Amino acid sequence: MTGEFAEDPVAANRDGLRLGIDGELAFAKPWGFDLAEIAIPVSFWHGRDDQNVPVAHGRWVAAHVPNAALHLEDGEGHMSIMTRPVDRMLDELSAAG
Repeated sequence: MTGEFAEDPVAANRDGLRLGIDGELAFAKPWGFDLAEIAIPVSFWHGRDDQNVPVAHGRWVAAHVPNAALHLEDGEGHMSIMTRPVDRMLDELSAAG
C-alpha cells in the first residue's frame, strides 16, 4: 500500500485507537445488539488470505445476519479486499438500490 490509500487507513486506525483498544476486541465480547435483528440486506466481502480476521469469523457473522451475502475472495487479504473487487462491490450495491 502506498500513497493516499496507505495514509487513510493508518490515520483511521490511529484515530480509532486513540481512546483505547475496545474496537480491536470486537470479536471477544458482545456487540450490544443481536445480528438476527438486522433487517436490511448486507454484503460481506472477505479475503481468503486475510491475516487479521479469520475467514471462519466472516462465515459466522454472515450466517447470523438475515439476508446476508458472503463473498470470499481468493488471493485477497485484509486490506487488498478494499481495492481489487471494488467494481463488483459497487455493481452489487447499484443493483440493490
